[in-house]
Amino acid sequence: MKEAINMKFVIRTAKTKGANNSWKKKGYLLGSIYGKGITPLSIAVRKDELKKYVNRFGRNSIYKLEGEDQKPFTTMIKEIQVSPVSHDYNHVDFQQVNLSEEIKAELLIKITGSELLESKRLYLNRQLDTVSVSGLPQSIPDSIEIDVSGLNAGDIIKVGDLKLPEGIRSELHSDQVILSAIEAKAQEEPAAVEGVEPVAEEE
Repeated sequence: MKEAINMKFVIRTAKTKGANNSWKKKGYLLGSIYGKGITPLSIAVRKDELKKYVNRFGRNSIYKLEGEDQKPFTTMIKEIQVSPVSHDYNHVDFQQVNLSEEIKAELLIKITGSELLESKRLYLNRQLDTVSVSGLPQSIPDSIEIDVSGLNAGDIIKVGDLKLPEGIRSELHSDQVILSAIEAKAQEEPAAVEGVEPVAEEE
């Protein structure tokens, strides 16, 4: 079971452009808390703190948000908006969760073993970067790994082939294709294979 990450938040009473810019200059990230049975709250959290936690624990962690004169909220990150220019965090939405009720989430698909495919002149045709799952919030991992080192030309990995943690179920059909291994023609460069990109290891 994942341990909750404690974070402080402050309520944003003024939502003008000037007020929002003031929060940002102080190092805060604008956000909101919403969920079943609660009135949505406009909040701000320390941007550097949130980025540190996301980098270390992932986006599907449990966040216990604490604010002055507010009861703690048990939440998960629903969405992080990223600036298309700076690629920095621009806004975050937290969803209140009940640890005894199942939720839906997206798992990042991480590829390992791709360097062995390259030695076979094989390339991956990826159709999915994430997979939708359901389960208890504290049981949902941040990602799922797929080892492609043993694939041969024409091999396919489907959703039903994933080894999900106990209690986690996929929301997609088991026959949904995640990726396939394709053999590159000797006279073609990788970029010339239509619809296929060379594999890059994910961190």
